Amino acid sequence: MGCMRESGPPLPGQHTEDAITYLRPNLLPMSTTPVAVTKLKLDWILEVIADTEQDLSAKNDVVAVELGILQAHHWKLADRVTHTEQEIQALSTAVTILGE
Repeated sequence: MGCMRESGPPLPGQHTEDAITYLRPNLLPMSTTPVAVTKLKLDWILEVIADTEQDLSAKNDVVAVELGILQAHHWKLADRVTHTEQEIQALSTAVTILGE
């Protein structure tokens, strides 16, 4: 079970509801203006976007590596299929010759 922190900005990956709770005016200092609250919200949103971009970039790198591995396996299988087709053709020719 997770518990919400008493203070500080939301952690990356924390639920939006937690972020909104953190940014509610009644939790901010009394001197905080609506503009300051909006700026805090925008700063947090920009931070979440940056974190998301980094996360997606890292995942994209992993996918690219996995795709490279799959392509290598594909080429190995394609070579095996070609080799097998050649063997089948050679056997077919041998059977034809022996049958004559």
